[in-house]
Amino acid sequence: MSNPYPEPTATLKRGNTGNGVKWIQYQLSIMQGGVNLHIDGDFGSATERAVRIFQMSRHLGDDGIVGPLTRAKLKVLTRPSAASCPFAEPTTTLRSGSTGNGVKWVQWQLNRSSPTLWIDGIYGTDTRNAVFFFQTVPHQPPLDADGIVGPATRSALKAWRP
Repeated sequence: MSNPYPEPTATLKRGNTGNGVKWIQYQLSIMQGGVNLHIDGDFGSATERAVRIFQMSRHLGDDGIVGPLTRAKLKVLTRPSAASCPFAEPTTTLRSGSTGNGVKWVQWQLNRSSPTLWIDGIYGTDTRNAVFFFQTVPHQPPLDADGIVGPATRSALKAWRP
């Protein structure tokens, strides 16, 4: 799935809003994989921090401003594969109230197709609802739609090709 937001043509920085900012947030959080950004179209401190980190990782300086050079580097990011997940796959059943890197693995896997979850390692209502929704999509074999990540759901998350 490609970025659903239009690529900005203007230079964007803290204080800007709109779909161009959403494009930046999407590229950083979904295409980069694992960056905790809420895609809200508000270029606030969290977005600026993520841009600065991205710029430093690409040796672009770190002014937090998305101009043509930073935008070009953001544009070539691709969606990470299941194998590139930076978090270890859990070995236990996860459910509401669970915490830790296993929950981050689940959140990261779910975010591969839709930028809806903060990767915070907390199995709260949003994570439970996302798991439940994932389980209701047809899988082979079918999954129990219970919002709990056990062996069958883990296996489906790994095999899933969004």
